[in-house]
Amino acid sequence: YQRRVRGGDGAKPEKIRSQLKKSFSTTSAQLGFRVCGMQVWQTPTNSYRHFEKLEGRELNINTIGQCISNFFHNGIRLRTELLLPLIKKLELLLEIMEMNEQQKYRFYATSLLLMYEGIDSNTYDDDSTLSQNQNNIDQKEAKINLWMIDFAQTFPKCNKPDDSGYIPGLKNLIILIKSLLPINS
Repeated sequence: YQRRVRGGDGAKPEKIRSQLKKSFSTTSAQLGFRVCGMQVWQTPTNSYRHFEKLEGRELNINTIGQCISNFFHNGIRLRTELLLPLIKKLELLLEIMEMNEQQKYRFYATSLLLMYEGIDSNTYDDDSTLSQNQNNIDQKEAKINLWMIDFAQTFPKCNKPDDSGYIPGLKNLIILIKSLLPINS
């Protein structure tokens, strides 16, 4: 997931125009982030489903929720056990970034890299039969990793206004992921 870009401090006017055009033609302007690509393990086919950055540019505010849901779907079920651990990590990042608003840095074009184990060992045993019920699956501790990457466009604030894109983008991503939670979570 990549947040909105305004060209970065010291960017040339052409770069700023290009980034603003990209922002307003994707979900970046409205949500503060866009999906730049993903691959998701599909259990039925034992293969990855790929989603390229150009497909991410086609998303809009009405379709991005389904795209995020697809990231957590293995072709059999929505991996709901991954949602709460990810939300906790995103909320911690949000807390850190809100503290940074008091600090000295502006972040442009950074990305969030999300990774989890695609093979769902709780769903199928060696005979490809359902081995546990949904309650047992959800109770197992899920591991999902979150990294903030791509810091080439990180600059000191130097008395410039706050960068208002990162925090709203994180908040919107958290809201979208929370919307995937089962009602009883």
